Amino acid sequence: MAASRRSGTVDSPPTSLLDAQLTRLGLSRQEPPGAEDWTQLLDGIEEACSMLADSDGVENLLQQQVDRRRLSQTQLAEQSPIPIMQIDLSAAEYSQSEHDRPEDLVVVTAANRTAAALFGIDDPQGGQPFDVDSIGISADAWGALIDMVRTKATSAEIEFVGRRPDGEQYEAILLAAVPVPFGIPDYTRVVASMTDITDHKAEERRMHQLVASRNRLLASVTTELRSPLAEVIDFARLLEEPADDPARRRNLAHAIADGAGRVASIVEDLLVVSRSELGDLAVAEVPVNLTAQVAQVLEVGGEAMSGVTTPGRNVEPRICVGDPARVRQVIRNLVMDAVEHQGAEISIAIHRRASTIRLTVSSTGSALPGDLEERIFGHHGERLDAPMNPDTRLLGLSVARRLAVAMGGDILYRHEAGRTEYEVTLRAAQGDRRG
Repeated sequence: MAASRRSGTVDSPPTSLLDAQLTRLGLSRQEPPGAEDWTQLLDGIEEACSMLADSDGVENLLQQQVDRRRLSQTQLAEQSPIPIMQIDLSAAEYSQSEHDRPEDLVVVTAANRTAAALFGIDDPQGGQPFDVDSIGISADAWGALIDMVRTKATSAEIEFVGRRPDGEQYEAILLAAVPVPFGIPDYTRVVASMTDITDHKAEERRMHQLVASRNRLLASVTTELRSPLAEVIDFARLLEEPADDPARRRNLAHAIADGAGRVASIVEDLLVVSRSELGDLAVAEVPVNLTAQVAQVLEVGGEAMSGVTTPGRNVEPRICVGDPARVRQVIRNLVMDAVEHQGAEISIAIHRRASTIRLTVSSTGSALPGDLEERIFGHHGERLDAPMNPDTRLLGLSVARRLAVAMGGDILYRHEAGRTEYEVTLRAAQGDRRG
């Protein structure tokens, strides 16, 4: 019955808006599906339809909807974590002088809480225009907004450098949008939002520096690798020649081993730098016989380290906490720097001090250049994250310090009375913490 009523027709035309709607649904006043409740419902609907039919009632309803929407948008902007301002740029439409300051043509008429906090505005709801000069947005950014008016643009994206009320500099992107009622841009109510990109730009610059520095380093290291590799190849070819002199063959074999060792050391240092910059430098924490590690480095170093003395070498072992391979790498890099750059009378001493074991590589020779000293041995950890310089000496010393710090220690540099000292500090093992 109900289904046929929905799809059927009525004999007489509808007499009211309610009758029209009932007819569309296949219902009528004469055949209500319920009892008294249905009649009351129909009366209520009739009254509502009558109110809506009245033009004033419709207008009031529409105005309420507009007011609610406007209030919702205002609250959304006010509570936004992004700085938002309303700007009046209409003065730029009538300015004929090219000598006007951009700031003099801008009026900031409103700002949300986030913008007020960023720019140090005490009363963002005070109803008075804000002092543009105190906001800290650069003149170039204001100028770009003025250009938007003069070119009749309705949006702009402006990257600029500003200054906070405390004097701190920041970098940001300003997005401006112009309302266009009835197709006419309204430059009295330009909405501008800001995004702080200070950290992003700093990281971007750091990455550019890192890539450029890495490229220079690789170019320099390639040159350093070419020489020992050429020696290895030349000596290997000499070994291929028939010879009856065992001593000569032994010398050639030693020369090949030395060249290969230099290549391996450079490659190993590069791996440390790469892993350190990626935050992936892992070191073991086990008891390490520092005295034995020194002996092993000197033995592998061969003739190049044959002149290094170790006073007190035969005393009881000194046990520190660290990674045996990394400890050897630190010792090797410091000793090789002394051999190649510092001069003669190279010595290694080990001693305890409180809860640390200290290894000192001492030699005669000139001091480190000031820039290298500051770059490598500045305050603890200060420059360890700096991009690597294309200098293989810096590479070796920087790697040594990075490894020492990674093992919970450090390296100090001194140059006094014609002697250079690198003092490595490592944590003493539990059983070797005697004064």
